[in-house]
Amino acid sequence: MKILITGASGNIGLNITEYLLKNHEVVATDINLEPLTKKFLNFNNIIIQKLDITDQESCHHLVNDNFDWVIHLGGIPHPDSSFEELLELNIRGTYNILDSLVGN
Repeated sequence: MKILITGASGNIGLNITEYLLKNHEVVATDINLEPLTKKFLNFNNIIIQKLDITDQESCHHLVNDNFDWVIHLGGIPHPDSSFEELLELNIRGTYNILDSLVGN
């Protein structure tokens, strides 16, 4: 299967990417690629790609590729964040990913 993971540089993203690479092709995306490139340098079934989920056009372009699964982990994980802090990344970013998938 071909799996897209957003927010793949986070703690959950790094762990689930490592697990899924055992049996699947993974496209791991994040705005910060450093943790991904360090951890998965020697894997051949991973594509590491920068993605800003707040950029709707970039989301649509990426999701034009066919994926069997999408695991959306991109966002601010802090429970004490204000609505204003969460609005762009967590809400609009999630909307952009979902909107991109509906179009396919």
